[in-house]
Amino acid sequence: MATKDRRREFRLAATDDDLLVEAAGLVGVTVSEFVLDRALHDAEAIVHAHHTVTLSDAARARFIAVLDAPLRRNERLAAQARAARRLKHAEADGLPTVADPLPTRASPCGLLRPTPVSAATAMRS
Repeated sequence: MATKDRRREFRLAATDDDLLVEAAGLVGVTVSEFVLDRALHDAEAIVHAHHTVTLSDAARARFIAVLDAPLRRNERLAAQARAARRLKHAEADGLPTVADPLPTRASPCGLLRPTPVSAATAMRS
């Protein structure tokens, strides 16, 4: 049994206290034991319910089928991963990145467009 080294206190109405005293007496334990036993029982049930997923037979079968199915390559995700690696290497090499945008100029329709920058110019800034 774990050492009881913590204390909790709470306020309650007189009628609630009377009910707890009567219930504890009926089962032959102290009010503290009664309240702690019920609170721990409910706490365990709540935590278990939140940590457990219950599936119907059909849902379980679908879940297992998805787990057992061969992996499909997600090309968009793979492209994003490649782009992230290129960005990481560009940052390490000191090249302009999204975090360091290229200089821009306004186009005739008001949109901003990157100003062409040579590699030598980019390396100097």
